[in-house]
Amino acid sequence: MFGVPLYAQPSGVVVFGVLALLYMPVVNARLPGIGPFRIIAALLIPALIAISVLGHELGHLLAGRLVG
Repeated sequence: MFGVPLYAQPSGVVVFGVLALLYMPVVNARLPGIGPFRIIAALLIPALIAISVLGHELGHLLAGRLVG
């Protein structure tokens, strides 16, 4: 992005899956009537965390570009 290579580590997929599994009981407890969509809801949480981390790192990239 912005001329800088973006790499995803294979361990990131494992962490993503573990987080989704850990959030599954939370989703079941908070949203008991959600049914089969609980898997999507549990996957949404680590996806939002990943997007947040990516945005944070892009902020570092832009700040570094601004100061040279």
